[in-house]
Amino acid sequence: MVTMTSRIPALSPHFDEDILSLQTRVAEQDILPYFQNLRELDIETKSSATDFVTIADKQAERQLISGLKRLLPEAGFVAEENTAQFGLSEALDTGFVWTIDPLDGTRNFVKGNAQFCTMLGLLYDGMPVGAWIYKPLTSESVMARHDGLPRYIDAQGSQQNHQSNATNLGNASIHSLKGCMNAMGFDRAIRERVREKLKTIKGRFHIGSAGVEAMSIAAGSCDYLMHSKLTYWDSVPVVMVLNKRFKPEISCLSACLSAKPLTSESVMARHDGLPRYIDAQGSQQNHQSNATNLGNASIHSLKGCMNAMGFDRAIRERVREKLKTIKGRFHIGSAGVEAMSIAAGSCDYLMHSKLTYWDSVPVVMVLNSLGYHVRLAPSGAHYQPGDKGVLLAAPTPEIWQQLADFVWSA
Repeated sequence: MVTMTSRIPALSPHFDEDILSLQTRVAEQDILPYFQNLRELDIETKSSATDFVTIADKQAERQLISGLKRLLPEAGFVAEENTAQFGLSEALDTGFVWTIDPLDGTRNFVKGNAQFCTMLGLLYDGMPVGAWIYKPLTSESVMARHDGLPRYIDAQGSQQNHQSNATNLGNASIHSLKGCMNAMGFDRAIRERVREKLKTIKGRFHIGSAGVEAMSIAAGSCDYLMHSKLTYWDSVPVVMVLNKRFKPEISCLSACLSAKPLTSESVMARHDGLPRYIDAQGSQQNHQSNATNLGNASIHSLKGCMNAMGFDRAIRERVREKLKTIKGRFHIGSAGVEAMSIAAGSCDYLMHSKLTYWDSVPVVMVLNSLGYHVRLAPSGAHYQPGDKGVLLAAPTPEIWQQLADFVWSA
């Protein structure tokens, strides 16, 4: 069986060392000379008065991009400062794409606090395959790859391969652990209440850099973290390091589970294989796409789920009337159950028009792992978590286009 992991192109045997060398060089040349040496004109703000960007952030990002282009010329880039200025320009689910946070913990850096780092993540076709976090002042680093345990290198250059300490901790009380939590990213309506609750947790502390917090967990000096301001450039490397630390067999954003309580049906999908559907009798089935059987079938010969609920009011009634004319179309009212029906083989397509992280990510993963053509409609763009609009999934690109043309034609 060809799995997602087996399709990832091989990287250089010295790839990790090359990345660490680049991070070290950029830190020495473009970050450390400004530490505790920033002038007022070297500091700017972005979204708020405390959302800083410095000359070190900008210079380091330019040099990292330049160096990474030499290491992996075909890769795209999603970099913090460039994205803040120009928006997200790369498709994250096609080929290799770097995520770059040149200086995580900029607020600490501005204050002269040592808790900052450089973070890099590497995606392939949307799946995280590598993460590299480097702390310039101590030369500590942690590296995680999809195909092995994370490696932590301490300030003396000693390398350690860490596995999860879950067995040792068991069901320990949170008050017996050490970890990082803060309320910064919470909604203002509850932020103060959360902040007061967090103060009561023994062993809780605040670092101010998600990358340094993840490194502390990799080093064994921290047990948990809560990170509430999520972006591609800090979340991809942090989540990958932690998943490989605590669950070495999986990569981040790579698994989902949907279950239907009344029938006990469930469907599970992982990045490294076909989805598994378990029916009401507990029988397990590994399903593959039925695209070969359906070919370029007419949409009126298929069964599927479509509704007009999420469409703009100006066209909702027109779309609703058009959908009524499609033979075999029905409405379930749950994107998860609809995806499960496709996995079970009782449904051929779906259109989902109220997109959120919590329903779209599992649904898209199940359908992608079945080999379905899953795109935003009518544009045909790949879905990325956080996208808004209408999600359309069909067994083949031809059937997808038939459905899109039918719904959006005048």
